[in-house]
Amino acid sequence: HLQEASDLVFNYVIDLVEYCQQERIARDGHPLALALNYWTSIHGLSMLLIDNGISQEITQNQSDETLARNTLDNVLQGWRGFLTA
Repeated sequence: HLQEASDLVFNYVIDLVEYCQQERIARDGHPLALALNYWTSIHGLSMLLIDNGISQEITQNQSDETLARNTLDNVLQGWRGFLTA
């Protein structure tokens, strides 16, 4: 069941990428590469948080939610950077 849930979320991320492409928030091309970028960024952060792999000094005592929002905002900014380059 975990794999099914994971697949559903990843498909949602692909849909999100396609929406961002339609709205000119993300560059054109196959959405899989951007979806994988988004997915791996949040997955990496999640694993670090679960494993206590990030010190509070690094996170500056930000909540997990704030860290996740900042991570995803940075990914989105990267997508936009392709449009202005």
